[in-house]
Amino acid sequence: MSHGSLFRRVFVPSMSTVLLSALVACGAPEEESPTPEPVGQAQQALEPSDPLFNSQRWHYNLIRAPQAWDLTTGSSAVTVAVLDSGRLQHPDLSAKWVGGYDFVEGQPDPTDVGTYHHGIHVAGTIAATANNGTGGVGVCWGCKLMPVRIAQAGGSISSGSPGANDPLTTVMARGIWYAAGYAVDDGRGNVVQAPARASVINISLGNIPAPCPADLQSAINGAVAAGVPVVVAAGNRDSSMQTSNFANYLWGSCQNVISVAAANEKSDYESYSAQGPGVTLGAPGGDEYRTNPYAKTGEAGFGALIGCTDPEEMRGIGTHGIVSSWTTSQGVHCNRHWAGTSMAAPHVSGTIGLMRSRNASLTPAQIKTLLTSTARWVIPCVGPVCPPKTLDAHAAVSASRFDAIAVSCTSTQSNLFQCSVTKAGGLAPFTGAWTMVAPAGVYSQYVNNPDQSYGICTPGVMTTATVTVTDALGRAQTRSSTFLCSSTP
Repeated sequence: MSHGSLFRRVFVPSMSTVLLSALVACGAPEEESPTPEPVGQAQQALEPSDPLFNSQRWHYNLIRAPQAWDLTTGSSAVTVAVLDSGRLQHPDLSAKWVGGYDFVEGQPDPTDVGTYHHGIHVAGTIAATANNGTGGVGVCWGCKLMPVRIAQAGGSISSGSPGANDPLTTVMARGIWYAAGYAVDDGRGNVVQAPARASVINISLGNIPAPCPADLQSAINGAVAAGVPVVVAAGNRDSSMQTSNFANYLWGSCQNVISVAAANEKSDYESYSAQGPGVTLGAPGGDEYRTNPYAKTGEAGFGALIGCTDPEEMRGIGTHGIVSSWTTSQGVHCNRHWAGTSMAAPHVSGTIGLMRSRNASLTPAQIKTLLTSTARWVIPCVGPVCPPKTLDAHAAVSASRFDAIAVSCTSTQSNLFQCSVTKAGGLAPFTGAWTMVAPAGVYSQYVNNPDQSYGICTPGVMTTATVTVTDALGRAQTRSSTFLCSSTP
């Protein structure tokens, strides 16, 4: 496929080769990758030309985004709903916004009217425009964004508005119903409905104590029933949450969500991240120690501004956060480093956007299985308690489709044959089912082998072998190979 001259393709060593070299160097035990690749195999990577892309490399390299982009860069038919602080016309985002609603004020314009534009950074990680000569790039740069305003730190929320009178979780539930395509009361008695259902919902708001309110759980269940996965930031340990135990956070008690912890470059938890049983997977969150030296140890941090200054926001000076779009309190559009589980979740939402760009029929349950089954530890965890594995965008996007199989059979020795199978995409483990035209037959130990088979045939007779290979999601491919049974002794 052609992506034009703005893109640069590079070949990188396979992950198995890189990990094997690293493990041998440090004397660590070997661990099998969840998606094994032949040692030495090169992978093609697609790199955008955006000026800040190299500033983002560490976290996009961690999830193998450039390799995923060689499979797809997203589709305009895929929309990620950003339930956050609203939209602004940032140059990396202005062409991406579609639809949306403001459930804070209860009105149709979801413009971010505050001074602290959290949702702009989140949206940039999901789908910032690529190859436009400015800023950075999003994980699913070909996708669209639906701005759903549900919260605004430091914003102007008028007295009597739904956002002022109702719990945040209730406003959040309305936003979920809306993004999932349902008609919903906006809190002022107006019934509103999105013109089109989102493909995935991102909620980078996690610092709320458990339990999960019934109205919020009902909205989540409704979204999943409509085929829309809900991705949430696990939460940060800060002044509002003095614990890192995920069970004590809002999303730790909600069901049917894809919860994302903040991971570092070793696939371990960032110290500020909510953690423990129930977290679905990890994704890059940024390092609080290098991002904000003034933060308390173990808290998420504010990173350096890039291309602008803001007298109202001078806390961040570090440069190892997640680089994404930003708008200052004075309305200047630029970029910045930032750290938190809020930054981790959009990596997963963007990856789901890529997955749905390749296979729109994936269900939320299948998506969650694909994400968790293909995730990996960069350095194997030796336990006894391990963090969740870290997002592998390339493996998840590759496995989102089970495109085809190819079967090749040969017979070079009298009455014996062998067959081999190559697969495109799909999720391991695979199963196989071989059938032959009598009197030929497959040896019993290879009847269910998805990779190869051996058997006997009648010398000098054209013979057909057929195999059906099924992946872990139950997707099946059937192919046949016809060959001449050898008469050579």
